[in-house]
Amino acid sequence: MNRTNHFFLTFTNKILAGLLSLLGFSLAACDKIGADEYGCPYADYEIKGKVVDENGKAINGIQVIIPDPFGNEEYTHRDTLITNSAGEFVARPVVTTFGTDITFKITTKDIDGTDNGGAFEETITEVAFKKEDLTGGNGEWNYGNAQKNVTIKMKQAVENKE
Repeated sequence: MNRTNHFFLTFTNKILAGLLSLLGFSLAACDKIGADEYGCPYADYEIKGKVVDENGKAINGIQVIIPDPFGNEEYTHRDTLITNSAGEFVARPVVTTFGTDITFKITTKDIDGTDNGGAFEETITEVAFKKEDLTGGNGEWNYGNAQKNVTIKMKQAVENKE
């Protein structure tokens, strides 16, 4: 009886091992879930702007700063822009996003003092992008791109006479 029991267990183990091997290979070949993808979802944003004074005259040499909208300054690269002679700038902020609504706070500073039309007060302007603004995405990692044009009016700085 001991010998019969040993034969039965050995035979059953070999059959089960063979079946599991076949099923394991065949199930691995039928990958209906899709391959793993690595990376971050993203959308491309472009802000074209013009900085003008209260009379609508373009201001040259204004510093334009666009911080990360999520407050992750230590993990993101941000560029400081300077307006050209026509008061224009083009910013392409790099953010990782799931294609949701996002607002960029643009800070403009007069860094040259009274040159280029006088001294101006620092201004913060919000530029909001909605999910509906994104076009051309592939439905996977790329949610598309969006562009906004903005005109920023800066006020003349008031001098303190003491």
